[in-house]
Amino acid sequence: MKTLLLAGTAAALLAFGATGAQAGLMTLSPGTSGSMTFGDVPGAGTNQALPPLFGIPDTGNGYGWYGAIVTGTAGATYTYDVFGAEAGFHNRFSVDGSTVYTHGGGDNLSPASIKATYTGSTLNFSFLTNTTNSGLPASTLITNDLSATGNTNNTLSNRPNFFSSFDLYASTAGTNPQTGDVLWLFLDDSNTIDDNHDDLVVRITAHLAPVPEPASLGLLGAGLIGLGVASRRRRKA
Repeated sequence: MKTLLLAGTAAALLAFGATGAQAGLMTLSPGTSGSMTFGDVPGAGTNQALPPLFGIPDTGNGYGWYGAIVTGTAGATYTYDVFGAEAGFHNRFSVDGSTVYTHGGGDNLSPASIKATYTGSTLNFSFLTNTTNSGLPASTLITNDLSATGNTNNTLSNRPNFFSSFDLYASTAGTNPQTGDVLWLFLDDSNTIDDNHDDLVVRITAHLAPVPEPASLGLLGAGLIGLGVASRRRRKA
């Protein structure tokens, strides 16, 4: 009986502690190209997103992965925050087949503020660009869905593509994580005079629903009461 009560109390403590942040709910995996390439953003040119969003220089810094497909965790929820763009092309960001944000050209990255937010249960997102300097976004799809048509390779040399990073400050492949809860995406829409991966910037945050506090506290209390009853019975015996 004592062993069972102790086990119940330990389970209650673990449940109570499970209300904290979860780790590694998203993972970067190779796309259909079979490999990911470590590199930096912008790679070329000047990235207008890095100074206002991260306080780092606009050239030569900001590290992560090209050619990655983002996979998630069952039961997780994903929040997409769009921070805008600096681009001549007209680009669009969609989740679950619905448009979250459309950029009509120009620079609206500064000040660093969220332009649109979407929360859903899948990582079925895509970028679309019309690859021209005017008109509505259309034609070219850069998708996270390997079963969809379009640029599913998302490789360094096959633009349009998006750059992915859990830690823009980790400057080597060996230390730059491929799993985490907050992921940044940087689109390059293939405009050769604007090759800097700030054509649309998106942050994905993954989270699990916390264990309800009242239930956790109740379970913990029941375990402690059970230990007290057992202790009193031993003393009476």
